[in-house]
This record gives sequence, C-alpha cells and structure tokens, in this order.
Amino acid sequence: MTDESVARRHGYHMPDDPGQARELQAQRSWLAALGPAEERALLGEGGCADEAAARLGAGGAVPGAEWFTSYDFDSVDASAAAPPVRRAVSRWRTCMSGQGFDYATPLAAIEDPAWNLDAKRVTSREIAVAVADVGCKRESDLVAVRAAAERRIQQDLIAREPGRFRELEQGLERYRRNADKALSEN
Repeated sequence: MTDESVARRHGYHMPDDPGQARELQAQRSWLAALGPAEERALLGEGGCADEAAARLGAGGAVPGAEWFTSYDFDSVDASAAAPPVRRAVSRWRTCMSGQGFDYATPLAAIEDPAWNLDAKRVTSREIAVAVADVGCKRESDLVAVRAAAERRIQQDLIAREPGRFRELEQGLERYRRNADKALSEN
C-alpha cells in the first residue's frame, strides 16, 4: 500500500473496481447458464479450452517460464534481505512505533489477523494502520530503496543469464505468433 487516499478509504482492503466486478459477474452468469453438454464442450477433456491451450502452446512450452516465475518470487525475498532494505524497514518500524503501532515489517501490518480482508467492513484501526504505513514508507524511503534493490538483483540476473532470457523471449514470441494465427483463422 503506497497511496494514502486509498488507505484512508479502504485500509488494506482492495478497492472495488466496478468494471471488473461487472465483468466477473457477467462471466459467472454466462458460465452458470451453460448446460452440461455445453460445459463439457468448453471445459471438458479435449474441449475448447484444451484446444486453445494446444494451439497457443504449439511447438512446446515456453522455455524458462517456470524458472523466470520462480526467480521473480526469489528476487522479492532477496531484496528484503539486502542491507539497505533492512535499514529502511528499521526506519519504517521506528516510524510506526512512534505512531503507536508495533509491526516488524509492512507485510506484518498488512497480514494482521485483525483485518478480515474478505469482509466488506473496514475497521477504523485498520485504516489508521494503513495510513500510518503509507506515511512511514514515505518517511523511511522504503519503496524507493526496495525498488532499487530489486532492480539491482534483476539486472544482475539478466547479465548472468542472457541465454535464458533469449529462450524466454523466443518462446513468448512463438506463443504470440500462435495466437495471431489462431485469430486469423477464425
């Protein structure tokens, strides 16, 4: 959370996106209206969804996609351990403590079990913590420090693994060409 106006209205809850909510409801209604035969044709083994996956993936899986996804998550952990980030988190924690909130990290504040993020109701305490969190991130420069650490980690990976990135790019390009071909045939 880095937007104070969003924190003031929603705490740590995700703001509603009316367009997205309407689209999700329309999809649910459309799927619910399918008969059993239509549902099997769409989602069953060998159905339309399987055919689309096969056509888009023609030529094999995108090489490196799993590795890249895994590394993306690993880089988040690595950046959290970087000394500049740990110092910024310490400044953030001191700032939060000065406002009466005791959290070890921003993630601990977001994951406080007192917040029921599945419920519509946002408590005044959650809003207060979220607003303090945003202010303390700004005061500690945590977001910029963390982004710089992740950027360094990612640039180091690109320099170490150029071949893997070329394979990933080529696989994604093949996937795009397959999509273009499928669209032009229909």
